[in-house]
Amino acid sequence: MIYNVFIFSLLFSLNCYSMQDTSKTTNNKKELLQKNNFKNDIVQNNFITEETTDLFMRIYGKNAVIRLLYIEEIILGLKDASLYEKLFTIDQLINRIHFMPDSKQWHKENYWATPLEVIGTNYGDTEDIALLKYVLLLKVGISSKDIQLIQKEIPFERKHKQYKENISLFYFTKKYVPLVLDYHFRGGEIYKYKEQFKFTYITKSPNKVWDIIFQQDITSNDVDKILNYIVEIKTSNPKQ
Repeated sequence: MIYNVFIFSLLFSLNCYSMQDTSKTTNNKKELLQKNNFKNDIVQNNFITEETTDLFMRIYGKNAVIRLLYIEEIILGLKDASLYEKLFTIDQLINRIHFMPDSKQWHKENYWATPLEVIGTNYGDTEDIALLKYVLLLKVGISSKDIQLIQKEIPFERKHKQYKENISLFYFTKKYVPLVLDYHFRGGEIYKYKEQFKFTYITKSPNKVWDIIFQQDITSNDVDKILNYIVEIKTSNPKQ
């Protein structure tokens, strides 16, 4: 699995192709999987729908689809993995995404991007990274009761700049000693919380798409709806 994370890092570092005429590139999920040497059985066991993949191709291009399908393959491969492997793999996988504040990327403040917006653009801020990790942890079977979004009361530093918003994840162990999943571009370690910083719990969202993660007994089907949300947004209002 660690080897898979290394291969994924190479995919993430590719320069994005210029947008190609979709009539000249396949938008069929099964063909994309086969051409990129992904396992064929993913087509039968996927959670990203073929409709989503087709639309994702048209919006973000081929490289973004490769990222999306590779994430899907990794997550499906974690089904029988140990707890540590699930936490470590997802943490390292999503820390490959580049940092960009909402004001620059979305021209908005405190915009909670959907998973497919983050994967498609390959950019996000700390809350986008934490949210993507959150839903993928749910997808591999970790209970929502054991993970919590937190706002750290210290600034996030990136390229000699400081940002007030600094969101991470807690994973609560059986002894209720939280493990911290921070965002560190292409690095960082999961570590125990020993009062290294003050924090507040995040219990509500400015984007209704995310309201469901604050409900109890969230299901795998609920997670899949979040992971495929691009279809609802783009087909209902193409300008969004």
